[in-house]
Amino acid sequence: YETDANTVLFLHGDEIPGSTSIKDSSLSGKAITANGNAKIAGAGKIGNAMSFDGTGDYLTIPDSDDFDLGTGNFSMEAWVNVLSVPLVSRIISQGDVETSNGDWTLGYGPRWGGGTKINFAIRSGGVLYDYTSSAITININTWHHIALIRSGSTFYYFIDGVQAGTSVSSYALTSSQIVYVGARKEPAEVAEFQN
Repeated sequence: YETDANTVLFLHGDEIPGSTSIKDSSLSGKAITANGNAKIAGAGKIGNAMSFDGTGDYLTIPDSDDFDLGTGNFSMEAWVNVLSVPLVSRIISQGDVETSNGDWTLGYGPRWGGGTKINFAIRSGGVLYDYTSSAITININTWHHIALIRSGSTFYYFIDGVQAGTSVSSYALTSSQIVYVGARKEPAEVAEFQN
């Protein structure tokens, strides 16, 4: 896995196990703060893995123009290996989709009915738009690759390299808020933690 000029955040996990100093391996090298008990664990899928226990662990990254994705094409992806599948588990989010236009969040869970699904939510024009994949399988203690790709106005969802549906949206991602890895911001707290 290599970065290029289009990579705006890359958490490779190169640090030693137990470290809370987590490095962005993208060309811009953004500052990352570990919160709660978030830290580097042992062997991951690429380098070491980040450890989140599902009860208050997450990373924060200050806003950057790099995250102003607007209505352009982008991809977001992560390897996850979970201890359980809660109602909702967030991979990455920017801002608070409950209150701020342009904020967004990517996660998965069974919250939307019909089994576990990948979810991408955006706030635009004062309305929260929830987009979901078709049903997917997330097995505990197993590595899974989750990806969201936007091309034009279409979101493509993938689990382990297999497409799991599409959604159509032309809403802009224009947040100027903090980025959260492993959780999302709500009006009064941080929630929907990764485990």
